[in-house]
Amino acid sequence: MAIPEKYRSVTTQCVGRNMIRLPQAFLPANIATGFFSPTESLLEGLTFDVIVDSAELKRKSFSEHILERRAELRGSSRVSSNIFRLERPLSDVATIFRVQQIKKAYQSEAHFKIGENIVVVKIDSFNDTFLTAEEQLVKFMGDFSAIDQGKVKGFCLGDLTIGGDYISESGDYGWSDDAGNTIGLGIDTFRKDSSKPLLQRTTGPDSLLNVFHIGHSVLRSGERTVAGMRTQEWLGWTKVGTEGDKKTFGFTMETMRPVPARNTPMITVAFDSAQKLKNGADTKTNLSNDEAMALWDALLDSIQPAN
Repeated sequence: MAIPEKYRSVTTQCVGRNMIRLPQAFLPANIATGFFSPTESLLEGLTFDVIVDSAELKRKSFSEHILERRAELRGSSRVSSNIFRLERPLSDVATIFRVQQIKKAYQSEAHFKIGENIVVVKIDSFNDTFLTAEEQLVKFMGDFSAIDQGKVKGFCLGDLTIGGDYISESGDYGWSDDAGNTIGLGIDTFRKDSSKPLLQRTTGPDSLLNVFHIGHSVLRSGERTVAGMRTQEWLGWTKVGTEGDKKTFGFTMETMRPVPARNTPMITVAFDSAQKLKNGADTKTNLSNDEAMALWDALLDSIQPAN
């Protein structure tokens, strides 16, 4: 088995409406982000910009978080734009702020606590429709709950799941280990495929690798099946660093499906090595070609619908 012992113990996590098995050595990023547009809305083009932060409450209390955000909004106010208009507590663990961006354009944001997570949801409104927008915002807040791993219903983002019905929903997730390896994953349920498939963008004449003449070695490229969908993958490595002697892997995968739907979402996955640690320390690739590809294959083969 090519996967090193360090990465053989795995944990199952929910991402979007799918499950994935990740080595326990990879810890999730503190923040997961997403965008959601409800199927039914009183406002046209309504989109919720969501941040789920699992680390904020480890540094401060919810009240301290609100105090800090209030100071930031007041400090950024200008005479004619970004004017802090409202702070409305909904409960001890939920508050709405409203900022007038310019003239009749506003941004409202809800900050609320679920479990050990701080959730921030922002929404834009125009033509003085901020009250209606905030009604929709409060309704959306009720769609959040902690993930029940035994019975996932909804779209998973960080440690939470979001119920409801949406015409667009997306999430971005990340994990890293203590050796400089990173995994990034994006899910966009209803987004259409790119007009140029992954391999055309990666290896075509207009790709950055060719335009900038970046020296690289290809380990594998082509099609495979992930979660029952056709995908394209590109696995390669290059040398970076001031001396050009630092090997770094760059693996990427993207689904290809004729009809976007909840059971056929767009999924993108990326794996990179020799990345800086959170403390800024440099790292070196700690995996051989075979080990990195085995880790990658196990990762992609584990992705499946949650239900």
